[in-house]
Amino acid sequence: MSTSVILGFAFAVFALMITGLALTFREFLKVSEDPSIRKGSEP
Repeated sequence: MSTSVILGFAFAVFALMITGLALTFREFLKVSEDPSIRKGSEP
């Protein structure tokens, strides 16, 4: 495989990883801000 093909695969994997991290972080912030989702928040 040529260098440009390997670089393309690396960029695609990097972009998918960053997208996954961003979505995970957004969901974590949404859950941590909303007390109704948290377990045991209501008596």
